[in-house]
Amino acid sequence: MAIPDYSNNPTDPARTPRKIGRYHFRLADCSEDPDAAYILLLKESPPIENIKYKFKKFDKYIVYLPKP
Repeated sequence: MAIPDYSNNPTDPARTPRKIGRYHFRLADCSEDPDAAYILLLKESPPIENIKYKFKKFDKYIVYLPKP
């Protein structure tokens, strides 16, 4: 089975999912757990401002992980 090549169409909906299985990619779906990891759009920030996060940027998302 070949893996689809979405590199020719960066706006293809398969590259910008809002939900994968039980995981949602919306700030409104985030819990305010201080140990939670967040996958958010580039313009969004984690809901708890007083926690320090390490983060990794992707094309349209940032993954935030709380620093130990």
